[in-house]
Amino acid sequence: MYAEKGLKWMSDQAVGGAKFFPAVEYLAAINKFQMARFALENRIESMKSIGDALPSAMALDAEGSGLKTAPNYGKIDFDPIVGFYKGKIKEVATSVSNLQQNVIVANGTEHIIAANTGKGLLLEVKGLLLPADKIAQMRKDVLKARRWGVKAYDSINDYTVYSKKLVQNFIKVYGTTERYRKIDGAEAVERENDAKRIVQAFWTRSYLRSVYGMPIGAIGINYDKKWFGIDEVLNRTLQSFYEEPVWDQTELVRVAQNYRNALKIVDERSQKVADGNLSWVASGRNLITWLAGHRSLAKAQHMILNVLAADMYEERLIMEADGLAQMKLRYRARFASTQQDRDYYRNLQKAYDPQGDADPGAAIGIVTDSINGKFQDVLVYMKTKEDELAQAQQLQATIDAATGENRWSDARKKRINDLLGDDDKK
Repeated sequence: MYAEKGLKWMSDQAVGGAKFFPAVEYLAAINKFQMARFALENRIESMKSIGDALPSAMALDAEGSGLKTAPNYGKIDFDPIVGFYKGKIKEVATSVSNLQQNVIVANGTEHIIAANTGKGLLLEVKGLLLPADKIAQMRKDVLKARRWGVKAYDSINDYTVYSKKLVQNFIKVYGTTERYRKIDGAEAVERENDAKRIVQAFWTRSYLRSVYGMPIGAIGINYDKKWFGIDEVLNRTLQSFYEEPVWDQTELVRVAQNYRNALKIVDERSQKVADGNLSWVASGRNLITWLAGHRSLAKAQHMILNVLAADMYEERLIMEADGLAQMKLRYRARFASTQQDRDYYRNLQKAYDPQGDADPGAAIGIVTDSINGKFQDVLVYMKTKEDELAQAQQLQATIDAATGENRWSDARKKRINDLLGDDDKK
């Protein structure tokens, strides 16, 4: 109730009317202020991408017109504007942090946060105790914010299944016999376009994990030891997928072994792809060349299997504690190792996930039943999840402040430090 009126109003009431506000209202007001601040900073920061998206100001050929030639000023630099407004936001935050606040905790104890101490936004008020049931509900809310909802889960699964279908259809049309590889004209162009769709589909999957840091499921394959020979293993494996995407970590272990077994039959060295090796995974234009009919059927199928195995490995990787940092390094190694690849995938990023409204690479219209359409559906949930996680972060800060004087949690933290040998930490 009081939180909606804001921290300035609460401070005025504290100073002018000696009024004390419940700790939960004070903390809610801080969260409301900080969320608004972060949202505004993010919008201002996004202006930088507009400068990258807009073309440079070109010189005019005004010969014979009586007009002067306009110089080429180059790319528009939004950094000074962004810096100015972020500085103003910081000034407001500093001013708010120096307001006096009067807080009363659940046990009735009153606390005064003195003016001009800079502590008004630090969530460091001693004894800000909330009822245990309130804290429990807040923790549940944090956990809920970190999980996918049913609709998001279904959308992501639909996106993964569509990626799988691209591979299935490609193999069905072009990969059942070598004679279908030797086509030209319009059919050759269509096959190259189908190859591009596969390349883009699996790039988007790496991109989502690397930028948004969230699991999206993997494509599982079946493997039977009764299958013999390279041709049989490739044909059967690439037509025997799991029906549903794989999210469960224990099931991913089994899927990883299936990929190793299949790749080992094809070429023993390439089984390392299932464990993160990229030396057998083509990228960019090279991968399109592999798939578009310029290599033998077995080699093209082998490369598809490598791409699927690499995708499975990344799903396992992003689930690790340092998965996002590892994915960033892997993305650079896989998609930015050459200037040609950097240019190719940078253009894809501008087309699929433009960071500015004026980005000329952005699609004007999107076909729902396409890899971009499926990707955009997932992107909506990814960005919504970012907002939810930001709110969860603020909620967690509230919980930490509310339980900061808890001797049980202090004892637990001490035990953790003891385990790590950090005896000097309290």
